[in-house]
Amino acid sequence: MIAVRGLQLLVAFFVEVLAFLALAWWGSRVSWVLGAAVLVVGASVWALFLAPRPRHRLPRSARLGLLALVFAGAVVGLAVSGWSVGAVVLGAAALLVLVSEVVWPRSVTHG
Repeated sequence: MIAVRGLQLLVAFFVEVLAFLALAWWGSRVSWVLGAAVLVVGASVWALFLAPRPRHRLPRSARLGLLALVFAGAVVGLAVSGWSVGAVVLGAAALLVLVSEVVWPRSVTHG
């Protein structure tokens, strides 16, 4: 079970990083300032609320909702940037992460 939870955290981390990079990519298609701003805001939101040990712990439903919002924004950003295959792949990976969060919440994996 520990190996499954470790794999869950590893996959979630990579999908979250890809989501923020996708948001930055979308923003940079508009202007480099927006791309940088989206990346900084995204990293701040992640550090404050979504990290394995966040500065501010949200209730489980709020955390899942915020995570779903980040993933949805990234998928839409890729889709409108013309990366439809990437959007589908990221969306599938994000769905896998969200389902794994319901089955094995991070609060359980980190005490």
